[in-house]
Amino acid sequence: MTVSTSTLFCIICGREFRPRDADTVICPDCGGPPEAPAPSQPQGTALADQPRGTVLMSQPAYQRMCILCGQDFTTPDPQADRCPQCRGEAPHPQPEIRSRPESRQRTPAMPAPAQGTVAMPESGMSPAPSSADVPLTWNAGDVILDLYEVKGELGKGGMGVVYRVHHRQWNIDLAVKTPLPEALQKAGSLENFLREAQAWVDLGLHPHIVTCYYVRRLGEMPRVFAECMEGGSLKNWMEDGRLYAGGEQEALKRILDCAIQFAWGLGYAHEKGLVHQDVKPANALMTPDGMLKVTDFGLVGAKGYTPAYAAPEQELGQAVSPRTDIWGWGVSVLEMFTGGVHWQFGSVAASVLENYLQEAPPEGIPPMPAALAELLRQCFQDDPEQRPASMDEVAERLMRLYEQETGAPYPRPKPQALDMRADSLNNKAVSLLDLGLEEEAVRCWQEALQADPAHLEANFNYGYYRWQRAEVLGSEFLKQLQGLEATHGSNPEYWRLLAWVYLEQGYVEEVEEILEKRGVKDEALRRAHTAPDRPVGREVHCFKGHTGVVNSVAFSPDGRYALSGSSDGTVRLWDVASGKEVRKVQGYDELVSEVAFLANGQIIMARSKDGAILWDTRTDEVHRYKGGNLEFFDESERYALATCEDGSVRLWDVTTKQEVRRFGRHDGTVYSATFSPDKNHVLSGGGDNILRLWEVETGKEVRHFVGHSHWVFSVTFSPDGEYVLSGSGDQTVRIWEVKTGRELRCFRHEGAVFSVAFSPNGRYALSSSHDRTIRVWEVYYPSFQLTSIKMHPFPVIAQFRAINQLQQEDVLFAELLRMGQQHVKEKSFLRAHDILRQAQDVPGYERNKDVLQFLTLCRVQGGGYCRNIRNGWCVYCLDEHTDSIASVAFSPDGRYALSGGGDRVIRLWEIENGRVICKLEGHTLAVYSVVFSPDGHYALSGSWDKTIRLWEVATGREVNRFDRHVNFVNSVAFSPDGRYIISAGWDETIRLWDTTTGHEMYCLKDTDVIWSVCFSPDGLYILSGSEDGSVKLWDIKTREVIHRFTGLSDRIHCVAFSPDGRYALSGSSGGMVMIWDVGTRRVVHQLSVNNRWVTPTTFSPDGRYILIGSDDGTLQLVNTQEGNAARVFKGHTDWVFSIAISIDGQYALSGSKDQTIRVWALDWDYDFPDPADWDEGARPYLDIFLTLHTPYGRDGLSRVGKPQWTEKDFQKLLQELGYRGYGWLRPEGVRRELEKMAKERS
Repeated sequence: MTVSTSTLFCIICGREFRPRDADTVICPDCGGPPEAPAPSQPQGTALADQPRGTVLMSQPAYQRMCILCGQDFTTPDPQADRCPQCRGEAPHPQPEIRSRPESRQRTPAMPAPAQGTVAMPESGMSPAPSSADVPLTWNAGDVILDLYEVKGELGKGGMGVVYRVHHRQWNIDLAVKTPLPEALQKAGSLENFLREAQAWVDLGLHPHIVTCYYVRRLGEMPRVFAECMEGGSLKNWMEDGRLYAGGEQEALKRILDCAIQFAWGLGYAHEKGLVHQDVKPANALMTPDGMLKVTDFGLVGAKGYTPAYAAPEQELGQAVSPRTDIWGWGVSVLEMFTGGVHWQFGSVAASVLENYLQEAPPEGIPPMPAALAELLRQCFQDDPEQRPASMDEVAERLMRLYEQETGAPYPRPKPQALDMRADSLNNKAVSLLDLGLEEEAVRCWQEALQADPAHLEANFNYGYYRWQRAEVLGSEFLKQLQGLEATHGSNPEYWRLLAWVYLEQGYVEEVEEILEKRGVKDEALRRAHTAPDRPVGREVHCFKGHTGVVNSVAFSPDGRYALSGSSDGTVRLWDVASGKEVRKVQGYDELVSEVAFLANGQIIMARSKDGAILWDTRTDEVHRYKGGNLEFFDESERYALATCEDGSVRLWDVTTKQEVRRFGRHDGTVYSATFSPDKNHVLSGGGDNILRLWEVETGKEVRHFVGHSHWVFSVTFSPDGEYVLSGSGDQTVRIWEVKTGRELRCFRHEGAVFSVAFSPNGRYALSSSHDRTIRVWEVYYPSFQLTSIKMHPFPVIAQFRAINQLQQEDVLFAELLRMGQQHVKEKSFLRAHDILRQAQDVPGYERNKDVLQFLTLCRVQGGGYCRNIRNGWCVYCLDEHTDSIASVAFSPDGRYALSGGGDRVIRLWEIENGRVICKLEGHTLAVYSVVFSPDGHYALSGSWDKTIRLWEVATGREVNRFDRHVNFVNSVAFSPDGRYIISAGWDETIRLWDTTTGHEMYCLKDTDVIWSVCFSPDGLYILSGSEDGSVKLWDIKTREVIHRFTGLSDRIHCVAFSPDGRYALSGSSGGMVMIWDVGTRRVVHQLSVNNRWVTPTTFSPDGRYILIGSDDGTLQLVNTQEGNAARVFKGHTDWVFSIAISIDGQYALSGSKDQTIRVWALDWDYDFPDPADWDEGARPYLDIFLTLHTPYGRDGLSRVGKPQWTEKDFQKLLQELGYRGYGWLRPEGVRRELEKMAKERS
């Protein structure tokens, strides 16, 4: 080998030197390797002009490295791929990429994939029908978007064309109105048409308005999809004689009927602020049985009017009003009696009327009644103010006229507009979105979800819309959809929509399972799923071997190897394809904080607190450098980034050592920052849990990525700069889309994530964690998303029903609800229950909150008990908190809720509308426990600021503070009578306080941190759960532990008594829920929650079920007798920390680490036993009642003497029995048993 005689530069210390000989090409001072000449440079040529940052190495003809023994060797055979010593695999090296260290973010050239990896596809996704490709004009037989089958034209004019299409999925026909481009130009602009289309959409549902179901842009043209009227137009009825069939008397009835319906439809439009402007028989469509509906509200503004029906003010170009339509209506009525239009301009209608009255009526057409002629004269007044005041007035006069002429009352009742249900509101939102009215669309979706919180299409559309705009995380949206499975799991459409979201987020296996098992028929979905460039997001490998936290990871420049540095002091090299550890080097006693590949991957650098190492993978030689930090820069890399504790990111000029620019400010320390591949942007992550994107040139923040719930420790760009990857203390790795800011996918470790990296081809990601693992993820997301080629179903139209059917259902539901309410008032609860269930079965009212409320009343007051859970859904997702929710609680009446968490603020909520009533502020650290007093007048909170505070609910005022704890307070509770409170926490004590005096009664010492405490229902005992796995039962009077429940070793995170006090419940970090018999001290049920960490758990009001929250974000409702999960509630994206059930069982609350509170509606299946005087199952509740109504002794703790109660107290007992499932007991029987038990205590 010829040795360069030019000056070389050491990449470690920077010294210039000349090599002494061919075998000693290292720095004479530090032993560091020198830079290498570029491959194209002749040997012996000076290196002065070469890029800095690569390591000098000789290049034999064909160099190999054995991945088994690590031996380097050369071979003259270009095909050789086996080590001559051990016969291990020695793959062909990838083309050399001369770059700075991989961790410095220069975009390398795409290497060929290694064996076992997936190559980057070059072809696009197989195209599916796109709405942009739809032709402007349609022909019979065309199939549009594989959905709309064109049957032909219904009509055509100067304004546009109306097609009849068959909706294949819904098996119904629709009318599709399409404006002509030239007509829109004549009218002024496309915006004008869109405004008119919106007006039609806004009309909503009325029996005498042709329903505009939705608007879609197809072929870059807005199309109005409307109700298809089978009977033709009123004009058709005149022309073919249907209007005049049956003789003159029947014809007169029919004419008056059409005129009244026409007036009703126009009158409703006027009430909504819309003037039709083109009223004529052709715009009145008929059903075969004679119902008339006004149409063309989407196109009327394009031309304005038809001359033969136009009012004088229209011809003169003056302002129009509802009375303009009255003129057009009058001309249309006149035409029904003349049999056709024999005039050119509508302004001559008065003259035409008078001429008609002077002549005999046309043959087969009845004569016009005199009263009607007088009405038309008023309609044809040139001064609009002289015309009838409204269409309602016109209709009223016509109805009287009908009775006068026919001798019978007009048969049709005056119609009412239908309230838009969730289906219609969703479709209206879709139309408004297509019309560019996003704010209005959002309001409609919100209204739809208020009407039906579990509505499938509205949930999908609104959730997807918000995800696209980065208003919710992709993982949150997915959880929301998964939470609908309990309600819609039998509907293939649910699985189809879920599959599309899975597909876009890269859940390949989940899509495959849905297509195979759920009966989904969607060819576009199947094509997209089998396309070579479908999105993919999944774990490929989990590398284990480190015995300490893994602090840093990096890919080799060819993507074949992964490098990791750990707190165990080791640096390890892993084969990405096989997942095996290739080599390991012991670093220092200190943790390894950073690793990187240098010199085309043949030199490995690792930093530690006390120095650094350089590891030459060719020779396995390791150079160690004590003290200081080593930095590596290319000569072309003039700038470096500095992350600061003050929340700023600073740009430094490496050559001048001057600060060039300072970027914004995080609210907390910045832990990671990096350049985009094109160096135009900087990405940073910090202690405010946010990623921020800065523009280098201006220093301005251009986007932020919100979703992590803990500090962001590591950020990096994909090689193409279109995506970013982040790792956080919340144990997640998230991939984000730069152009939108939305989260595409979330992956999880079991500990904080400290380092992330993209592979050179951008298809894979590395992450390292506190859980001591390195994980390889496949994170391929095409640069164009599915939505960009219009393959995604968003937005989804909800299937609609005919308006007459909707009208019948509305009437039926209203009547059933009225009857049910009446039976409740009459205390006929079983009959009320049956009727309300019928109301709940009316389509669109399955989740009506009024029905649910009255059903609950039937159960509580009518003696029902919860046999099983029938349904359940999320009513609200409350997101006012800015940190994890540690505790939630219901008020005793179930109308209000308390919440507290990491943001230190306690919030009081109204359950009915999800509104915050007030905030209780004062704690200086996280609020870990909140609870209402038994009378609901006070709230109690325990905090990690070591205090317990008592608040007056009505005013939000702090009325007392208890501050004897010396460490965090984890749990607080009121005694059943509200006289005492208990608290427990990290100081391993339980403290009992008197609420009236504020004094500490006593302090119980435990042996470990106590996470949960509660009173027994009779107030005589305390139950506690501790860090050491112990569950203890304390006697409140003797202060002694009377029993320790054994068998658990994991942390006991929650404890609770059953409502009757007979059982105790504990939930542990090991995923075990235990139910203990307090009397026998034995375990009666042991439930394993899939090895999840059980955070909260509680009994249902009747004790038949328990609700369990866990670290996977789910809630499980478990039958205590059968031990199976009767219902799983999904929606939270992180740990559920707290749960509660209202006293009547109608609602459940959950608070999560994801910073949200969810309110869940519980729809139970009830049984109603026959009334009886007594049942032994109610005895514990009477025992509790008697204990709580026995006076306190002198010590203030023991109960002494004869129980005493009032009639009001007894009525409360009956109500309590109703809540507990014993409302079917007769009051006189309960009273006799209560008095008997009281005598036995005396």
